[in-house]
Amino acid sequence: MRAFGFSTLAILGLAAGSVDARAYTPRSSRALGGLLARQTTSDTCANVNGVLKVNVQGSLVSIGQINACLCLSTVPTFLSTNAVAISTVSLVGTAAATSAVVNLITSSPSSQVCTYPEHAIPMCAAGNPCGFSCGNGFSTVPATNPSTCACVAPGAVCNGVCTTSSCPSSVVTATRRRYMNSLRKRAMCPEGTTACGVYERRGALSTPWECIDTMSDLESCGGCINPLDAFSTRGVDCTAIPGVIDVSCVSGACVVNRCGVGYTRTSDGSSCASAMLEQD
Repeated sequence: MRAFGFSTLAILGLAAGSVDARAYTPRSSRALGGLLARQTTSDTCANVNGVLKVNVQGSLVSIGQINACLCLSTVPTFLSTNAVAISTVSLVGTAAATSAVVNLITSSPSSQVCTYPEHAIPMCAAGNPCGFSCGNGFSTVPATNPSTCACVAPGAVCNGVCTTSSCPSSVVTATRRRYMNSLRKRAMCPEGTTACGVYERRGALSTPWECIDTMSDLESCGGCINPLDAFSTRGVDCTAIPGVIDVSCVSGACVVNRCGVGYTRTSDGSSCASAMLEQD
């Protein structure tokens, strides 16, 4: 699942005194089906190339080399995914590790305050710390060195989403509300993925959703196992095929590699057949 969003207050609290609060300009956040839609207007980003150092019992200790494009908003994720950062957290704790990474970002020669237009999805990249793509169906304009997100023809803006579909009437109905919610969720997902509903542990389908690659996902192969609406293609849970013990999802279709005892793989490789039934 791909989640967008960050907590400005959390970063400022962990690295208090180490970063200028003006580097963050939060606007608002909206919870969309369990995902947090990122609505910031600015961030501070840099191509970081330096050694991560922390104070350990009065001595400055070098933990390791950091070579990555980082933004202040992505520090929490970086601390939980980068090997050097994870080691730093284990050694000195989250607060000190956060402060050290923030210092690398703000002291980098390439550090700059990035201002993003509405509908932008920040994409910090080497050589372009302030890069971004656009969500909600909008396109980057101009194509080279974009400065805004625009709804390009034949698309039209419908309730904040750029779409070529007809816009429902202004009368608020339950059907229209579900349609617009599904449209927004689809627009939030990166190219190549589909917005699908999520079952909670208690077994009830509720509002959470996630972006899934239905061409390769075992539990939503070929479409969503829990479609958002009637217009969504329903997929297959490859792991639920009777008798299967090794299965893949290839190009949106279940491919059985191996079946359990008492079952044999069908000739087309799509399922497992009972060996007893075949004998009969």
